[in-house]
Amino acid sequence: MASARNFRRAFQQANVVTPLMGGLSIVAGVGALWKLTRPEYPPRSLAPELKPLPERIRKGLGDDEYYCEEVGATFPADEPPRKLPDLAKHESLLARVLKEKPSLYNYLRDRVTSNGVTIAKCIKTGIDNPSAAGGGEVGIVAGDEESYETFKELFNIIIDRWHRGYPSHAKHTNDLDHHRIARTRIDPTGKYVISCCASALRSIRGFKLPPSISFQERREVERMS
Repeated sequence: MASARNFRRAFQQANVVTPLMGGLSIVAGVGALWKLTRPEYPPRSLAPELKPLPERIRKGLGDDEYYCEEVGATFPADEPPRKLPDLAKHESLLARVLKEKPSLYNYLRDRVTSNGVTIAKCIKTGIDNPSAAGGGEVGIVAGDEESYETFKELFNIIIDRWHRGYPSHAKHTNDLDHHRIARTRIDPTGKYVISCCASALRSIRGFKLPPSISFQERREVERMS
């Protein structure tokens, strides 16, 4: 599947993708808004204003996995190859871990979650994008909730290093008590701050995460909202 950014442009969905910390990813469907503003909902093809875009972008708009030789996005996500490409010039945290532990990929290569997510799906973004610039510092995403357990030998290392100390036995804590939000006026003059918004976003158990979720599954999320 294409990056969440491209998918969002194609279908006008609001996605927040956070690959780490226990599945903090969500698909926040805005189907109701689309229905009010776009008569062609649900979309069956690219929106007219997107069709003139370069092919490398159009290939990333939709349900299909993103493959584009022009930008080097050729790593297969469904069938993990027997051998990884050369990672010598890759800069992500994923690449550093795999270069330190080259046997780890083969150890995980044949594992598949119940939703069909492979280790290749999780690391495709890090393999296709050698540079750590533009949000590619991590290099791995979770395709579904099970990914964190099925491929834990890799995820646990990366999560721990990314957060500079978050061992596999650690528990993420939440405090959603809105009464504890400070009432301090951060800009009493009103010159700089117009508004401030606090939001909490979570995944929905039973649905794949944004890197793997299909359009039809997104529609189901919309119906639940």
